[in-house]
Amino acid sequence: FDHEEIKTDIEEEALEKINYYSDYFDDFGDDEKASLTLGNPEDLAKSILSQAFKTETVVQNSRVPSINESEKLYWEFSSSSVKSLSFHLGALNTVIIPGPNYSVETRGLSKSEIRCFLDKSGTLNIINSKVIPGLSFFSHSHDRKRRFYPRVLITIPEQAEIYSFSVGLGAGTLKSRKIDLKYQKGDFQVLAGNLELSKLLGEKTFVRCALGRVFLDGRFPLNTDIDNFLGKVTLNAGTKKENCSLTSHAVLGKVGWDDEKVEIVGSHNIDGTGGNRFSVNSLFSCTNILFS
Repeated sequence: FDHEEIKTDIEEEALEKINYYSDYFDDFGDDEKASLTLGNPEDLAKSILSQAFKTETVVQNSRVPSINESEKLYWEFSSSSVKSLSFHLGALNTVIIPGPNYSVETRGLSKSEIRCFLDKSGTLNIINSKVIPGLSFFSHSHDRKRRFYPRVLITIPEQAEIYSFSVGLGAGTLKSRKIDLKYQKGDFQVLAGNLELSKLLGEKTFVRCALGRVFLDGRFPLNTDIDNFLGKVTLNAGTKKENCSLTSHAVLGKVGWDDEKVEIVGSHNIDGTGGNRFSVNSLFSCTNILFS
């Protein structure tokens, strides 16, 4: 084992959690109120360390009580109960990190602004599409107490295997750090947000991007379809170029095949020896496929 690498991963996970909570103080501008909302510092520290060292107890559909329910919500699900993931997110800052179970933690959102539930099919749903929170973010006020940044922290078990992974992203961000997730069907739709996911293993993947930015890193051994309109999509295929084939159509769009620029206008086909098939439609946009 590389002890330094293990140590670094633990430190990064704990740091991500610490940064998440420390933002409370920045946004409140009132240390006393922030402390009351967060609760006992010792209990909070134990929670951060237990997740970093994978010793937290799994409690399905549990909630962490807080003084102000509009400031902090929490759900937790056992790894065996979740079969698929479905995220529909608006103007949120969302981060996915690895952990011992599935959990969702929010800040700056009320129960009317976000829903989190496990349906009968085993799909973990996170929905924030009906209400766009954080409108005070666009205020010109210089008062720090009015600044308001809705955040969501999602934990996914390491080496998780699910049937489908569906993401609908509005104008926010969704980023992951080494989540190591395997899915049979992936559907990623980005309107004007920023989506960055790493360590994916997806059999069939569909990406639709309009005005936003998408970066996917992993392995995509079967079919990958990309529709890109006025956006930027980068996909690291995690394999050799000769194993992949490409069918592309572009109108004033750039389609990059590793270091090769395929086209600006027109259609292009590249045949490979493997089963990794990429189909790209690019309109006034930039799409890049990279290889290891």
